[in-house]
Amino acid sequence: SDDRRPFFLTVSLTQPHDPFVTTPAWWDLYDGISIDPPRVPPISLDARDPHSRMLHAHYGQDRTEIDTVATLRARRAYYGMTSHIDAMLGQVLDALEASGLAEDTIVVFTSDHGEMLGERGMWFKKTLFEPALSVPLILAGPGIPRGRVETPVSLMDLLPTLADLAGTTLVTPHDGQSLCPLMAGSTAHGPVLAEHLDGGTDAPRVMLRDGSLKLVLSAAYPPMLHDLAADPLELTDLAADPAAGRDLARLTAMAAEVWDLAELAAQKRQSQTARSVINQALSQGRRQAWDYVPGALPPTGRYVRAGDSFPEVDRRGYLPLPDRGTA
Repeated sequence: SDDRRPFFLTVSLTQPHDPFVTTPAWWDLYDGISIDPPRVPPISLDARDPHSRMLHAHYGQDRTEIDTVATLRARRAYYGMTSHIDAMLGQVLDALEASGLAEDTIVVFTSDHGEMLGERGMWFKKTLFEPALSVPLILAGPGIPRGRVETPVSLMDLLPTLADLAGTTLVTPHDGQSLCPLMAGSTAHGPVLAEHLDGGTDAPRVMLRDGSLKLVLSAAYPPMLHDLAADPLELTDLAADPAAGRDLARLTAMAAEVWDLAELAAQKRQSQTARSVINQALSQGRRQAWDYVPGALPPTGRYVRAGDSFPEVDRRGYLPLPDRGTA
């Protein structure tokens, strides 16, 4: 095509995500392959940090047992989902090649969160341990050299990075830093920030990582400090270690420059209250589906709607298959 107008395309894929279910083709891809168990085996509840203990009940793990067999099956399905995503991404890249746009297009592959997937006996997200916090981040295209950057970065860095690569200057306030200097060989980058504000915590939890040191703070839970260089699996909390007192104080002071935890909690409650009032108002009178089309059939189970619960809503989209056993 001669159409060279700039474009921006978002390809949103739900996999890999719980429930850990994949189709036979991707499940069978891992037939006969030894599935690795979690690097950190289940940690007893009394040995977990207070937030992890709370999260155990929040996710209902106190009402069920997830044994080794179930864990390995879930991990196998997760790998199948990941392979499926890889194939679908290949279709997008093939389309770029076929259209002649591949050499002039920046491609970013990333995700919104990770997955504990049985590590420490924990599942899903809502925690600031590395398996749930870390996401893939791959950039390719003109002006991007091949290589791997070890410096920790954040998804907040994507906006200034894309603006930098596009040769434009952002005129609106933003968080994050352009990753272009890192891709050019620099190692300088500010601290990485993360927040956990939704369900699964009794108060906002925030994370600040400076180099290999990672601090987690909350008004509802004790601080946690890990040195990811010496302790990548986060097995040793240094927050109560007098030898780490200087690092704890330094990172706590850095976090205080970013967050007022009391104000953050107040803003969260204010937002929740406002949305609750709006939700209650919208529930009055005759309700109309947001995807209503005049003359069309009534809304089906295509979307997640008010009152739906997981994993039942997911099962609506499953096709019945013969029993394939428990392998």
